Amino acid sequence: MEIPPSRTDSQELMTELNMLHQHLYSMDASKSKNQNEIQLLNDKIDKVVNDYLISNSCLRYYFKEYISFEEVENSLPLNNGIVVSLRLKLDDYHIDQRKQKLNLNIIDPMANTLRRINSIEETELRFLFDYPIEEKTRDYFNEQYFDVCLENIKYDKSWSSTISIINGELELIFGMNSINKKYAESTEKVNSIFEQLQLIDSELDLVYKQLVHNLRTSEPLLRDKNEDTLTKSLIWFIVIFVIYLIVNFIQISWLIKYLKNKNLI
Repeated sequence: MEIPPSRTDSQELMTELNMLHQHLYSMDASKSKNQNEIQLLNDKIDKVVNDYLISNSCLRYYFKEYISFEEVENSLPLNNGIVVSLRLKLDDYHIDQRKQKLNLNIIDPMANTLRRINSIEETELRFLFDYPIEEKTRDYFNEQYFDVCLENIKYDKSWSSTISIINGELELIFGMNSINKKYAESTEKVNSIFEQLQLIDSELDLVYKQLVHNLRTSEPLLRDKNEDTLTKSLIWFIVIFVIYLIVNFIQISWLIKYLKNKNLI
């Protein structure tokens, strides 16, 4: 997905939204005299939220499209909400934080913030967040959604300053069952790769031991040969040994990088 520069100052919109929320939550909804003002506040909130969604790169996720009501219903005795796993991977992400900032904001239908991360610096971001479920009914569940918004903010306010489009990939997993399944698949892949690396390491170790054995058994014969032959044999042994060390180092480095990318270490 492309994340173009935000059209307006998202911080100002969020500040205005927070003030409207505070005013709304301070009102006594049970009093009839407050109903008109409450409706007016809700209308203002809807307008600010709409401006915010239009100004930024936002994607809306309805739960009914990604997880069944039965799964949520069965998990509610243990969890008070739906757990969602989010992964954001940014392609060729190199921005000047003095001029440009990338923020992530997750909001519910009432525009309450579920999770917010400012000034993203990593090329890959992973975390879990919880969406609270207030009613255990199918109708309520079918209406629930959240918006994931990426704010590509121009931090440098000078007129000549420009910021770039950011490219990224967003992946979400809904519910603990799917999250556990994804983790199990990743663990299985890591175990398979680790077994292959162990096999390669064993084979290289056998080659190394065989070379050492050959050199030891052929040492009396090498003494009878000229110096040039002995030198070539030693050079060949050194080359093989260096390759052995390099291959082992590459294997270990690659495995560590893979595990870090998968957040397994």
